[in-house]
Formats: sequence, C-alpha cells, structure tokens
Amino acid sequence: MNWPHQELSQHLSFPEQLLMMIRRYGGQYFLAKDRRSVDLISEELDKLQSVKQTKIIHTKERELYFIPLAISFLFAIAAMAARFLSLPTWRTV
Repeated sequence: MNWPHQELSQHLSFPEQLLMMIRRYGGQYFLAKDRRSVDLISEELDKLQSVKQTKIIHTKERELYFIPLAISFLFAIAAMAARFLSLPTWRTV
C-alpha cells in the first residue's frame, strides 16, 4: 500500500539495517507528519490488528437499605413510647 507520507519518508535517514529488516519480514513502517496522517495510520493499524474490546457500562445504583431501616426505627420508637406511656399505670397498681 502506498501511503502519502511514505514519499516524504524516502528522504529521511532510516538506518539501512532497519529498512532491510522491514523488507525481509514483509513489515511496514509509518511516518506521521500531521493529524490526517496519524488518522490514516491509526486506521491501517486497526485493520492489521483488531482487538476485541468489551464495553463496561456503569449504572447508577440506588440503595434501598434506608427504607426498612426507617420502618424498624419507627417501630422501635413506637414501642419505646408505648412502654413509656404505660409505666405510670403499672406503679399505681
């Protein structure tokens, strides 16, 4: 594949040993000079090695423990009030 930036990279001095290894193993090299070439390189790399990603979804949980806690608290207050209100009648007997 002929990339627009590969013509620009012809006049850059890459080590000859690196270029020989790239040719020998059928590799590719990329050079990004601007944002557009970075996007093109990213797309090409995604095609070469796609990685399956799992999407993590965060949901807002609403805790409901306070509802039975509040009901229990109200029953406890009612029981203490009933006990307190019935105390004077016990002493008179």
